[in-house]
Amino acid sequence: MRELTKVFNNIDIPVEVLDANNIWLDVSNINRVLKVKFSEWKNSKRTKETLRLIEKSISIKRNLIDDEIYGKNFIHKKLFISFARFVSLEFEIKADEIIFDILTGSKQLEHKRVLELESNIKARDYQLLEAQKELKEAKRKIYAYPTNSNIETVTRIISDFGINITAKDLNMLLVKNSLIDVEIVDSYKFTSATMRGNTPLVHIDEVLDIIDKNNIERDVSLDSRTKSLFN
Repeated sequence: MRELTKVFNNIDIPVEVLDANNIWLDVSNINRVLKVKFSEWKNSKRTKETLRLIEKSISIKRNLIDDEIYGKNFIHKKLFISFARFVSLEFEIKADEIIFDILTGSKQLEHKRVLELESNIKARDYQLLEAQKELKEAKRKIYAYPTNSNIETVTRIISDFGINITAKDLNMLLVKNSLIDVEIVDSYKFTSATMRGNTPLVHIDEVLDIIDKNNIERDVSLDSRTKSLFN
């Protein structure tokens, strides 16, 4: 909701703007200062007929005349001219200008809001992009640098434990089991000495567990001899 204030003869007229069709003006100050008999206008035959015709033509979110909100008298923008005519000729003439200013101001506010939202979206997109970069780098570091002695490359594990599978197939199996990411695998295709092989560094026990669960042949007699090298 947007709030505006219009003035007539130094009398404030608060305005609530939800959208172009849903704009209400609080005429409580007009009634109080100018001694307007609001109920007389509200219950007049002309006002009731105006209400009936307007309610058929627009979609609104509350009553066209809403005078039960903390003792205030809100009227829909389409009734403002009718009400102004009831108050005075001077106010009727001024009412057109007030409505025009409200509609113009409302559009300006909405335009400002659109710019704010677009700016927020761009900022969030940038933050998301930065977060994705950080995540990718964090994943790379997990496999690039051993955290303990039980970490090795896929190719070395295949050799040390006599596993009957190619490095390519094992990489894909580890990707399938969410142990490594396919992007991580791809990033190691062009590395060699600095990364101790051309496949990601992984935890030996986790790889062997996946191998055994998938019934892939390996030389279990090598377990204690080889694992002792890393402990």
